[in-house]
Amino acid sequence: MKKKRINLLLLILLIFSSCASSKKNIRSGWVNDEIYRIIGTGYIGVNKGNYEYEKSITCNAAHLDAELKAIKLLRGTEKTNKNRENKVVNIKIIGIVRRGEFIEKQFYKKIGKCEVIFEIRGKNLRKRYPIENN
Repeated sequence: MKKKRINLLLLILLIFSSCASSKKNIRSGWVNDEIYRIIGTGYIGVNKGNYEYEKSITCNAAHLDAELKAIKLLRGTEKTNKNRENKVVNIKIIGIVRRGEFIEKQFYKKIGKCEVIFEIRGKNLRKRYPIENN
């Protein structure tokens, strides 16, 4: 009887731990009601041989791409009809994006590509900005 209880407890623990880790592996889209992740990509084009410079420029482009995507996604969910309201909405959206974090960065030297994962957070973010998963 004790062995069955222990096995059941281990099974429940395993199920909960696998559910928790799957949320951490989400690269793009909603992680939960307060976190949304966006992938930004940058390309260098032609390799000149200066690895650090290429990496810096490419990853800066990826950062800007992710932030721009975040602004477009958040702005697309707002419905305003007055010019003053639009300014207030833009200020709120820019505040959310500025508080965002880059949680992962990967540079692919052979193809001159940088990919970043940008995370925006906010209390009840999903209710305030109902973004559809890609």
